[in-house]
Amino acid sequence: MTAVSVVDRRVGAAGQAVRDVAPLALPIAPFAMAVGAATAAADISLVAGWLGAAILLAGSAQLVLTETLVSGGGLFAAAGAAILVNARFAMYSAGFAHWFAEVPRWKRLLLAIPLVDQQFLLLQRTFTADHDVSWRVRYYVTASAVLVGAYLSFFPVGYLVGNILPSGVGLEMAGPLAFAGMLGSAVRRRADAVAAIGGAIVVVLASPVLAGLALPVAAVVGVAVGARLIGEEG
Repeated sequence: MTAVSVVDRRVGAAGQAVRDVAPLALPIAPFAMAVGAATAAADISLVAGWLGAAILLAGSAQLVLTETLVSGGGLFAAAGAAILVNARFAMYSAGFAHWFAEVPRWKRLLLAIPLVDQQFLLLQRTFTADHDVSWRVRYYVTASAVLVGAYLSFFPVGYLVGNILPSGVGLEMAGPLAFAGMLGSAVRRRADAVAAIGGAIVVVLASPVLAGLALPVAAVVGVAVGARLIGEEG
């Protein structure tokens, strides 16, 4: 492979990543604003909140962490709640490790930091056996840069102006709704549909009781149901 063709492939991966991830970056804006507004309402400084957003790169976990602290929960309780909310990423690790199996472990750990739900589903739909590891890394890094850039850019906007918006706007639903749309387009088998419906039911029923913990619980239920049906179909 010539140097020119290598450059073309890298540019192609980056260009495709920008095109593919752009629709996902749009709903990141209101979701980031919702997290910023919640941070301001909790009397957390903009610098501390923004640094927390940059370190966690997990809006749902940061919301739960902030709300737990504001409601009087201790630091360990808040950290534990955030870890449980992000527990679903443990299920993503199998696919992530497969896509980047040829990448050194220390680099895989760094690559995993900006992974989010919508992006994982995008990678599932995009990566094929025809894509070598260098193409996948370039695609993933570019997509991550777009999403992280959008999130960290709109977080301070939400911090400064988010509290002005009416409480019923529901900005915090932007992220889950975007993910739900992508999930619907990704359903291909009966097991996928049943798993998605089962997880959705759990989210609706468990949210009033478990709040931010409803998502990881729903993910576990959905995966368990889907795996059971796949086993029966196989």
